[in-house]
Amino acid sequence: EPVANNNDLYGWKVSDGVLDIYYTGAPVKNYAESTYTSRPWNSQAANITSVVINGTPTEIGKYTFYKMSALKNYTLAGTETVIGANAFANTSIGGVVTIPTHITKVHGQAFMNCPINVLVYDGDAETPTLWLDKGIQYLGKLTNIVIKRKIGFSNLPTESNGRTLRHFA
Repeated sequence: EPVANNNDLYGWKVSDGVLDIYYTGAPVKNYAESTYTSRPWNSQAANITSVVINGTPTEIGKYTFYKMSALKNYTLAGTETVIGANAFANTSIGGVVTIPTHITKVHGQAFMNCPINVLVYDGDAETPTLWLDKGIQYLGKLTNIVIKRKIGFSNLPTESNGRTLRHFA
């Protein structure tokens, strides 16, 4: 179990490049572009390749993992509904990325400058509308959005960095 380090974060630890975070019933803390370096794990951020979120967080906060350039993988707890602005921006998360069905909103530039080629959403009839805002804006390598089931979408982009996106359902 992760070790508690401060009042804002219920617990965290870094081991072998994996950041383990534990939250209970609260958003994973929001930061700003000017404050993201105050993250308690920031001194180890350059060596973190994977993030595992445990507990019952309600959302991934703004700038939480921003500029963690070695970060390639993340595992969500399954209770989050929102990915905040710039949450994973400027990381190495890439290739095929699946937005889990429990996520209903991806805020502006959440994955900015990530090398994502294909974005997959595996929603179902009981899943609320996925609101992408500008959550996938600035993905220069994005070529496809795959929608596995027909559900409601709003603000679904048709282009990214001048490239036409193909939507598959």
